[in-house]
Amino acid sequence: RARGVGVDIEEGRGASEPMTFAKKAGLRLERDRRPPTVVLYGMTLAIAAGVAVVNFCIVCTTSYLHGLKAWMVESIIESSGFALAALALAAFGALAAALAAALVVWVSPISAGGGLPEMKGYLNGSSIPGLFDFRSFLVRFFGSMAVAVSGLPVGREGPTITLGCNVGLGALKWLARQYHQTWADTDISKCALIEHEQLMHMQRIACAIGGASGIAVIFNAPLGGLLYMLEEVTVVAWAPELTMRAFISTAVACLFSRLLLNAWSGDEVNKFVLSVEGYGDIKEWRLSDVHWIVLMAALFGVLSAGYTRALASTWSFRKRVTTMGVLERCQPWIKIIEASLCAVLCALIYVRISTLAGCIDATGVETKLHFGCPEGQFNPLAYLLLQGPEEAMWLLFSPHVSLELPRIDLWIALVTYGVLSIGMMGLAIPMGSFVPNMFVG
Repeated sequence: RARGVGVDIEEGRGASEPMTFAKKAGLRLERDRRPPTVVLYGMTLAIAAGVAVVNFCIVCTTSYLHGLKAWMVESIIESSGFALAALALAAFGALAAALAAALVVWVSPISAGGGLPEMKGYLNGSSIPGLFDFRSFLVRFFGSMAVAVSGLPVGREGPTITLGCNVGLGALKWLARQYHQTWADTDISKCALIEHEQLMHMQRIACAIGGASGIAVIFNAPLGGLLYMLEEVTVVAWAPELTMRAFISTAVACLFSRLLLNAWSGDEVNKFVLSVEGYGDIKEWRLSDVHWIVLMAALFGVLSAGYTRALASTWSFRKRVTTMGVLERCQPWIKIIEASLCAVLCALIYVRISTLAGCIDATGVETKLHFGCPEGQFNPLAYLLLQGPEEAMWLLFSPHVSLELPRIDLWIALVTYGVLSIGMMGLAIPMGSFVPNMFVG
């Protein structure tokens, strides 16, 4: 339409204000609308509600599937023994991993991994096609649930953050995008002129708000979500208007998510929301304890550098191998088979390792997976390795569990889970590494 009035369309796209393009084209503008404050904060609340609903659906579905998997394993152990239970668990994990990988390779390849590097590039102003479209939303939503029950030593945190960005951009398109366009009247018809720079700015704001809400609902931590997104965006690029809106969104998202979870399932799903509660009775500590804390922090700093290097090396090695010769010609089936085989390997190793542990008293521990132990007891290695990192973290952090886990079991779980988690990097599935890294630590 712009060419019809003798103006280059590319010149119109590059204009910072639609008025410039309109005057050059000789168009008659009707009005220039800006998003009012009530629309901006309405969009903020809509993002919070959307992220809370997404988290609620993921947590409840994951909790149900974990319960189903535990019931299946317990039933097979009682009737046929550990060997058949290991095979059934491996088949369950392989099916879930194959589903997640198939969604990625055939529907939205950019949804592999957590999506956080891509999100940071988008917030820095880069244009990344397909990163936050509806297909990527569906793949991350269903893929993260499938991965959570597959038994792979990965988390759902990265995909949940990028799902929050999806929700933020969707809310912007639904509520506020109309305020970034101006209708121009020509002699032939009307055309919409988009204020491109202002729209891009609002899209980054919405993405940051959604991402902050996503990390907040995972840990039930509004300030944590705000600080995490501040780190990603950096102080230099942080818009002044973003602070209050991000805080409101993270707070409302946490409250609404907790309300939905409590109303639906009560305390049954609380293990899948990593919040630290009930620490009213703090143990005493002395000044001499600080020295050990400092030494432990220094040791963890060195170990984390090596762990990160190992993750990067695994990713590079997997990329080189899967692009060689016959493997490259068999794509994308190789990526799906690879994810399934990793799930099978993890399941078999977890079951074999868990048989090394004995049964201990289950005071304060509620579990559907007793792993051959009598009523009132449980297998600590099976709980740490087979229940998923969220429930394992609950066992380690919960103040309601007063039992002391055997140290040899903790060392075995550390080595097993840590080594396997290194081998997961680069798989074509939606996955994060927040909680797995916390669990290893």
